[in-house]
Amino acid sequence: MPRFISCLIGLTFSALAGHASPAVAGDKLLEYVIKHPAFGDIGTYSNLIETTAEGTVVTSRLDVTVKLVGLVAHREQSLRRERWQDGQLVAFSSTTEKNGQRSEMRGEARDGKFIVHTPSGIVVAPANVRPSNPWSAEMLQSGPLLSTRDGSLLSARVSLGAEEIILRGGRPEPLRRFDVDSDKREHVWVDSQNVPVAFRVLEQGTPIDFVLIRQEASPTRQTAEAPRAVGR
Repeated sequence: MPRFISCLIGLTFSALAGHASPAVAGDKLLEYVIKHPAFGDIGTYSNLIETTAEGTVVTSRLDVTVKLVGLVAHREQSLRRERWQDGQLVAFSSTTEKNGQRSEMRGEARDGKFIVHTPSGIVVAPANVRPSNPWSAEMLQSGPLLSTRDGSLLSARVSLGAEEIILRGGRPEPLRRFDVDSDKREHVWVDSQNVPVAFRVLEQGTPIDFVLIRQEASPTRQTAEAPRAVGR
């Protein structure tokens, strides 16, 4: 994806204000619009978080299309699933189609490690590894990080940045900013309910913003569906 100039975070939060509704504890859906400083809205990203007596399942969906002069320059779709028990990742799967090429990953906790099968080979990660997916403030911890893009193992350092105020529903609301340094720099803004309301990823110096536009409590369950090829 081409490199372009940075956009203002104020634009991100102006899109956020007034769109998200309060959520209750339990199952919830978080849906984000993806914003590029030159191409505008380029797609959506969502986390469906389902909690049962057996643990938590997080299903993530990514759908991105970038066009130049009416032609598709970049197309990417992915479906990922994380399964957690007692605060530990026990299973992970991912199917991605990027510009017509399909790739898959899967991982599982085994013998005190987390074993990941990637297109490039097997990655052996520590048992406390977590995917690079900020679906909750609890995920924002320093330590080993599993790239959801290619399965590589990263070392993440997380620090708490300055508190920032936005207008949400016509009222000022403080947000905590977390700064994440791994293979790239990321910023995550979290509200008082520990919900990530926005996050920014720097791709080759270009800021890509994910802004929460829908927050739904107890949505219709989707993880019971059999995995299917992305884009079909």
